[in-house]
Amino acid sequence: ASTDADDRSTDLIMISQYMLEGIEVTKAGTPDQEGDVLGGTVNFKLKKAPSGLHGNLVTQGMYNGLKKTQDDYKVVLDVSNRFLKDKIGLLAQLDIENKNRSSHNLSANYVNTPADLDTINPLTLSNLGLTDISRLNKRNNRLYVIDYNIPNGNISYSGLHSEINKDVASYANGYALQTPDGQRNFDTGELKNSINVITETWKYEQNLTPDFKLDIFSSFSKSTNGDTNKVFNFRESGAYFDDVSNKSVDNIQEFTINDTNGTWFERYDYNEYSTKETERAHGMNIELDLKLSNQISGKLKFGFKNRK
Repeated sequence: ASTDADDRSTDLIMISQYMLEGIEVTKAGTPDQEGDVLGGTVNFKLKKAPSGLHGNLVTQGMYNGLKKTQDDYKVVLDVSNRFLKDKIGLLAQLDIENKNRSSHNLSANYVNTPADLDTINPLTLSNLGLTDISRLNKRNNRLYVIDYNIPNGNISYSGLHSEINKDVASYANGYALQTPDGQRNFDTGELKNSINVITETWKYEQNLTPDFKLDIFSSFSKSTNGDTNKVFNFRESGAYFDDVSNKSVDNIQEFTINDTNGTWFERYDYNEYSTKETERAHGMNIELDLKLSNQISGKLKFGFKNRK
């Protein structure tokens, strides 16, 4: 299921690399793919329990040089084992992390007037934006896999639950340098975002003969995405004590008055949105290997998939 509110994309950060056994990439549409994947596919293969009892622990601690913090961490724990002469496999994994993704952003707009093709005119700075963004991401991934080996095949169930919560605070200064009253804008914003993904898959695979393969699958996925966004906007007129129409990014802050008494509250914006998507699919594939001679061989594949 998609995690984006505007398109069919899925945020790959929801899948931990420690949960993967491998990645299969098809760069073009092939006859055995669905009709809506003409650009190719990326197939993430989840882990299964290997033979024997296994336990793995990965811990990471990180220092954030921008915010001078050292409380970022990542912990991955997985346990797996196989029973009844390796017929039944169980695997469970937990992946939690806390990361500070803060940043400092600069944006600038320039004007070129008059913009004649046969002349060279200097660019003039018209707007400057400086933003301090504090972004904290907390992620929690859980994976459960159960599989049973049958003669020349396997039956498996996998369950994946991924959750990420983003807490973002932004503090922006906007310098409008070409306005008659010399404006300066201050924005303070708060964004809370939560994305949840649940995916369950049942799969049956078996080679009925050395040349004849059958697989049957059923899957369910659900994604929710919610945002709460608040922005407070303040404005200061007469924010500069000199003409700033020809100043640059390097020195514009030297000409600001920073008069809090001359700053007023202009507006408040509050936005909320949420999306929810569920998808169920089931299907079957039959694959037959053909060999007409030592020089001629091929493969026939038939199948269907129903998705809603």
